[in-house]
Amino acid sequence: MDNKRYDIFISYRRESSEATAKLLYDKLTELKYHVFYDWETLGAGNFNTALYTEIENCKDFLLILSPNTLDRCWNENDWVRLEIEYALKNNLNIIPIFLKDFLFPEELPDSIENIRYKNGSTLTYEYFNAFLDKLRTRFLISKPSTKETAADIHKPESDSPAPAVHNETAKSVEFFENPLMEDKISFKNESKKLVLGNQELERSSVVSITFLNSLKNKPKNAWDVSAGKNGFVMAWTVPGKSTRQGTQGYELYIASNGVITASSCHALFACYDNLEKINFNNCFLTDRAENMDFMFYRCQSLRSIDLTGFDTSKVTSMYYMFVDCSSLKSIDVSNFNTEKVINMENMFGGCSNLESLDLSCFDTSKVTNMRYMFNICTCLKEINLSSFDTSKVTDMSCMFSNCNSLRSLNLSNFNTSLVTDMSYMFFKCQSLRSIDLSGFDTSKVTSMYYMFVDCSSLKSIDVSNFNTEKVINMENMFGGCSNLESLDLSCFDTSKVTDMSCMFSNCNSLRSLNLSNFNTSLVTDMSYMFFKCQSLRSIDLSGFDTSKVVKMEYILYCAGINFCDSGLSAVNT
Repeated sequence: MDNKRYDIFISYRRESSEATAKLLYDKLTELKYHVFYDWETLGAGNFNTALYTEIENCKDFLLILSPNTLDRCWNENDWVRLEIEYALKNNLNIIPIFLKDFLFPEELPDSIENIRYKNGSTLTYEYFNAFLDKLRTRFLISKPSTKETAADIHKPESDSPAPAVHNETAKSVEFFENPLMEDKISFKNESKKLVLGNQELERSSVVSITFLNSLKNKPKNAWDVSAGKNGFVMAWTVPGKSTRQGTQGYELYIASNGVITASSCHALFACYDNLEKINFNNCFLTDRAENMDFMFYRCQSLRSIDLTGFDTSKVTSMYYMFVDCSSLKSIDVSNFNTEKVINMENMFGGCSNLESLDLSCFDTSKVTNMRYMFNICTCLKEINLSSFDTSKVTDMSCMFSNCNSLRSLNLSNFNTSLVTDMSYMFFKCQSLRSIDLSGFDTSKVTSMYYMFVDCSSLKSIDVSNFNTEKVINMENMFGGCSNLESLDLSCFDTSKVTDMSCMFSNCNSLRSLNLSNFNTSLVTDMSYMFFKCQSLRSIDLSGFDTSKVVKMEYILYCAGINFCDSGLSAVNT
């Protein structure tokens, strides 16, 4: 074997960086670089002196630095220390490769102290291709061969082909060759919610999930969760802390020799009711995922989650993504690329501990559905929607319903020209003190029932620009707006409305109400319409056509009100 054919030497700590080293070796040899990668296990204290020759003949020295890589370098016979010392001695082009959470120790042996001053690059699996390009163009001295590849160096000397197992081994650590199986969880109430690929283990028993980039410590009871059922991705559990119910809890591990990818993240972590932590460890890639609906559905015990490494550039669906993550106090989605997302229905619904949400980075230009998007975010006080493009949204029903703590809401940039449903949109936004809806285009809206119910802190609502010509239902539209003092609805076209029941019920402070242009010719239900509007002293209903009304109970239940020429003629049923 001619050692001069190697140009790049890879140094790494075997127990923590073997998969990364193999990944670099495979990718660089594919690009026809001549790379030395140590396949043999060396005995402690017996540094193979032949490696000195390999290092000496190389131009580039790649040093993979994972957490604690340098901790054992105080041992004079430590392999990594000996390799670094010899690379420094021979003035090689030393390139540190920093993995996540690596920090240099405060002190290093004098013989390798200078390693901390070498210019290197950070490797993240999410952006591996960018890292590789940077490594080639900015750091490596070596050039790829136009003839023999480093892979050829490892071929057997005989003419017989390499065993098939060699290709399988290489394939198992390929960057894009470890896809996770797609989840088949059923959401039927009577069905058991089972752990991915396991027919016995229920999700409610799992207290933590950890992704690993090595199968080195895979136990015998591990099961296959790879998409191709080829054993490239395996899962296993070990006993963990008890669940909230006091039953035995388990720690779930999902591992592969390299990174794990997912073409679909549908319901991947759904219904893990007792799950407290997910450790992605830069081992899980989402850059191929097109579906993230129900991904963290009902993870009620999850208190924090690191999504900074998520690549969502291909995702089209995020509906129900974080529903009922009721213990999460914050969600950092600042790195989310949502340019292809179509559906955001109920995305954050039931995140009842969230206090603020910054979605200023969201590109919603293709989203058509935002119904229930923030429903029951009862602690949410601030929400930044400044970049929202809602020009394609058709459904905003229940969008902010039950956001009890929300004090202000800037929707001035909202384009609602295609929206057909605004029912329950601000239902029980009890702390909302003001809202500017002057830019709302409601020309296609057919449902406005319960739209502002129990917005008890609102003193005024400007709906003077509302186009209601297609609205059919206005039931309980302003019911419970107990601080409203005046309301001018003279612009309302109600010619298609059939239900006005409870429309102003419990508007206790309402003193002025302009309904002068109301067309009630199709209305069948006016029951409780002005129920307990006790501050209202007069109202002109002379233009009301009640010929089709069949329900009118308690319509006039208002102390002290003077109805001017009401002309009400329908039978109270």
